[in-house]
Amino acid sequence: MKTITLIHHLGRLSGRMQAPGNLWLEMWRAAKPVVAWRQKRLFDDTKEAEKILHTFSSLRPAQIATLLLPAVFHASVHRLLEELPSTTQLPDANSNCRAAIAKIVQIARNYPLELQQYEDLLPMLQLVECHLAQFNSLRCRMINYENWETVDDFVTRLLIDKNVSLPGGSHCPAGNALLKALESLHKKDASSRLPPPVKKEFILRTMAHRPGNGSTSSCQKMYCSVDEDSIRLAGAWTQDILFH
Repeated sequence: MKTITLIHHLGRLSGRMQAPGNLWLEMWRAAKPVVAWRQKRLFDDTKEAEKILHTFSSLRPAQIATLLLPAVFHASVHRLLEELPSTTQLPDANSNCRAAIAKIVQIARNYPLELQQYEDLLPMLQLVECHLAQFNSLRCRMINYENWETVDDFVTRLLIDKNVSLPGGSHCPAGNALLKALESLHKKDASSRLPPPVKKEFILRTMAHRPGNGSTSSCQKMYCSVDEDSIRLAGAWTQDILFH
């Protein structure tokens, strides 16, 4: 038969805290129990919230815009990530977005906010946006003519390598789409063209001090007419007659 012995260790104050006349011990004995809802709050969250709202109401529009910059840049990166194609990887797109997010978090922890640090992020985001616009433009031009499964990979290689080989030349789907896309770029719409100009007219206006630098500024005008057979020039000059 096994005997189990239970040992209870009760907590107690140290000898220094139990010394006669200890201030903490006397205050504990004199304290009266008070229900929680009647106790004074150590932190008045309503008052602190009012302070924050008062601070916001006193900010100028430029200061409010500065405080919103971290959220605006986060939303910009999130939108870029949403627009990136899921079937392929654009050059340095995901890495630039991750680097931008890490940089935004680092900048947002510093106070006061420095606008120059946010301006340094713009080229990184602009590069991703430029690659995305080029990808969508090329893909749209090619998908309208030929629908093949490797269109995204082909467009991505065009953006990365610039020089891409086409097995089969112009007879393959990619080559056929490229030819038609180039033809559409050089195609001229005769209905939208205007006839050549019969005459061109130019009018120059300025203000000048005549006849001297101390004269009052007055209006000056020059007219020029150019056609196939002749050129006509005319001018209207004014000057100050009171103060020469």
